[in-house]
Amino acid sequence: MNKHRRIFVIIKILGSLIGILGAFMLIPLAISWYKGESDTNAFLFSIGICFSIGAMVQIIKTRNWRNLYFQNKDGFLTVTLAWLLMVLCGSLPFLFSGSVTNITDACFESMSGFTTTGSTVFSSVESLPHGILLWRALSQWIGGIGVIVFFVAALPMMGLAGNALFVAEITGPIKDKINPRIKSTAKMLCIVYFAITLVEIIALIIAGMSVFDAICHSFSTVATGGFSTKNASAAAFSPSIQYILMLFMFLSGINFSLYYFVIKRDFKWVCKNEELKTYILYVLISGIAVSAALYFFVNNYATEQSFREGFFQCISLITTTGFVSAEFNYWPNGIRMILLLLLFAGACAGSSSGGIKVVRILLMIKNAILEFKRASHPRAVLPLKMSGMVVKTDTVRRILAFFFLYIAVFLFGILGFSIMGYNVETSFGIAASSMGNVGPSFGEICSMCSVGILSIPAKWLAIFLMLVGRLEVFTVLILLVPSFWKNY
Repeated sequence: MNKHRRIFVIIKILGSLIGILGAFMLIPLAISWYKGESDTNAFLFSIGICFSIGAMVQIIKTRNWRNLYFQNKDGFLTVTLAWLLMVLCGSLPFLFSGSVTNITDACFESMSGFTTTGSTVFSSVESLPHGILLWRALSQWIGGIGVIVFFVAALPMMGLAGNALFVAEITGPIKDKINPRIKSTAKMLCIVYFAITLVEIIALIIAGMSVFDAICHSFSTVATGGFSTKNASAAAFSPSIQYILMLFMFLSGINFSLYYFVIKRDFKWVCKNEELKTYILYVLISGIAVSAALYFFVNNYATEQSFREGFFQCISLITTTGFVSAEFNYWPNGIRMILLLLLFAGACAGSSSGGIKVVRILLMIKNAILEFKRASHPRAVLPLKMSGMVVKTDTVRRILAFFFLYIAVFLFGILGFSIMGYNVETSFGIAASSMGNVGPSFGEICSMCSVGILSIPAKWLAIFLMLVGRLEVFTVLILLVPSFWKNY
């Protein structure tokens, strides 16, 4: 009986989630109606479907569902299904508006939005209606913080169920315990997310960007997504606007929980956070290296332009935002190799960025160094520490397992694209971009190019890689293990 109640609760949660997604669609509907554009009916139909699904599941009655023991495995299943349903429902405006002509392109654009990847099937985004442009940016903003976090924050009646969803949704190997109550933590993260978005909107407007463009680019920046309203992405705007985008991309790559400590004036914990220090160092070293290479080895690059485009592109790729200030596929091979490596890194855990994350890379390096010391001093007790705290062996084991699975899925992606006829560089670029939720790629899919040229099977493979990368491998792949389904 408990098993059936859990299934009903999952259905109820998913239905309510789709209803909330429909409510978000009211925002682009308002813009579309105000502009008098052709996508108004598309949003009306999409909202009607989402609200209908949300209303239908409310008839499900579950006794004492707020106190139901909701296991972590239920959280994994619910989160994965939630993202799949979000993508399907989020694709409806693209289909109904006629912006795309097939379900593959609609699902690709929707998945790219919610996973904050930023790859697009549109060859000219400037020809899209304002409602569709805003929906693309809004889908990234929703996916950036994780719609499950919004759900937990907005619906306190979820009780114990919310804990499992929060654990399955929040990424990263080490979660700072900023609040013992999950709902309070989720609300705090949402407040920080809202605040950074609002400040960036104001800054971009002051710098000369239109209100509409400022809203869309702020949604994409804070979500580290990369969807732009311009074909040339960030290159279409002034240097002052690019500097603002650069700053907020960097801020959005920081663990959002650290902002909580800043608000509480607990600067001690922020200052001793090793992941943050490594992230800053990572940005500085790569930015200086690329800027110097542009200045010395690329013709007609002045000092300021080299600095701006070098740091902009490094920050954009490290944070997996994907905004582009220049067509870097034409830069020297050494610079392109640095940028290619940045696709894997990601920023801090607990941020909206994708990739492997700085904390995992740092812990693997620390653990490798300790292994050398342990080999030299087998009797010594040498615990692995991060920011002054001992890291549990289980955490190290999960990180190593994550890294192995991440690389395995990445290699699977390269093999899949290669079998489909794409060259090695293109296959490597698309797989890395999709898994890391970055957007810009290499090879045939240049940094400012549409992925519309990909075949239908290649797009579905990229969709799978985007989902696996966004939910950090385990949440999706665990559903493929037969033992997972024993109690369902």
